[in-house]
Amino acid sequence: MIFYFSGTGNSMYVAQKIALGIEDNFISISDCVKKQAYTFTVKDNECIGFVFPTYFLGVPSIVIDFIEKLTLNNYKNQYTFSIITCGQDYGNLFTQFEKLLSLKEITLNGASNVIYPDNYILMFNLLPSKEKHKKMFTKADNHINSLINQIKNKNLPFVRSTAWKYLKTRLMYPMYKYGRKTKHFYTTDACNGCKLCQKICPANIIVMADHKPTWQKDRCIQCLACLHRCPQKAIQHKKRTEKRDRYVNPNSMNRM
Repeated sequence: MIFYFSGTGNSMYVAQKIALGIEDNFISISDCVKKQAYTFTVKDNECIGFVFPTYFLGVPSIVIDFIEKLTLNNYKNQYTFSIITCGQDYGNLFTQFEKLLSLKEITLNGASNVIYPDNYILMFNLLPSKEKHKKMFTKADNHINSLINQIKNKNLPFVRSTAWKYLKTRLMYPMYKYGRKTKHFYTTDACNGCKLCQKICPANIIVMADHKPTWQKDRCIQCLACLHRCPQKAIQHKKRTEKRDRYVNPNSMNRM
């Protein structure tokens, strides 16, 4: 079984593609959190996978919460792997995630990354041009195919962190941990009250008021699903995002 979390579709597509390749099922962490479903039974010869994006070179808060509550019945050291999606760098994420799993007495056997367009546009516009997207998708697909073969053979290399990657996460991750404020999100007059943002918010913190979304807590996951997937491009953050492109992986199924 492959557990995945995805805001804009990259990690969902990777999980979907790997699941098809190894003939396994994939499970949305967002759906599990919403349904409070944290207990699963692992088959004797089944692989266990975790696929999610890197946030500020670390693990997204929703993934941490899910792992802390996760119970895997019949876990007998089945082969466990993690694939993360990132713009360019993943910092010390795998070491962080390995320690998180170890607290649940789960051993992480292999870990790797897949590069996709960096779509965290709140601070900087890091999205590459759309002309470059196609090349990135093709390269990512080829890499995923090689990962599938490695997972099948249970010999996926464990990408270890360097001292520099460790330092970068130590510097960057606190910005995510303490900076997930929602007060700067707002909607323009382009909002038509379609409620898509409320439906797809994995944290369940968006509520409609007077046909407009409102963020009910001061912190969110920062997946930016609401901002990127708004059909009207009506959701903004401060004044920085108004002229910036939106991003959704075009190959992912609409079930994030």
